[in-house]
Amino acid sequence: TTSANYQGSVVSLDTRTGQLTRMGATFPTGKIPKALAWHLGRLWATTYTNGASVTAKVYFIRPSIDTAWTEDEEFPALADFAIGESLVDFRGSLYATVNGSSGAVTGRVSVRAPADGTWTTSESQAVTSYAQLTVFEDALYVGRFTAGATTLRKFDGTSWATVTTPALSGLIGLMFVDNGSMFIVTPSEDITVSTDGASWSAL
Repeated sequence: TTSANYQGSVVSLDTRTGQLTRMGATFPTGKIPKALAWHLGRLWATTYTNGASVTAKVYFIRPSIDTAWTEDEEFPALADFAIGESLVDFRGSLYATVNGSSGAVTGRVSVRAPADGTWTTSESQAVTSYAQLTVFEDALYVGRFTAGATTLRKFDGTSWATVTTPALSGLIGLMFVDNGSMFIVTPSEDITVSTDGASWSAL
């Protein structure tokens, strides 16, 4: 959407009855939920807002306890509007990728310390977009797209490293784990798979 006036909600689905239930109240005007994750017994959500130099935010809610979402963090405004692209719990900390709409800004992976709730930057790169975060084989992975080149980055809890560079470039739009293998897919439909996080092959 191109409007800053829309409102967004998160709903849960009861797979037994098919009933949809809204989680808490609707988000503030213009705050559109983007990514969800469970962390510390709470449901967390990132949001984005269309418009010039606006921020991405992180909210949380305790289902069946809270009636509204609580704002936890507001990521700094970028040159264009910020997007909370992905959100995941890894080794007890919450990680989020934050991008600008054009990608012509410094994208980053941010992390929330569980002890005091402080958000810091785990990794950043100029003129870069970071895609989906995925946990596989006790490591955190993220796709990074910089200056026409795609790399898959791996975080072992201490440092980040590049583990593979897909043959066809483009922002990695999908990563998923299935039956002991991890798959990454770029918009050009280049599919790469690994069973151990170290050796990768194209399908």
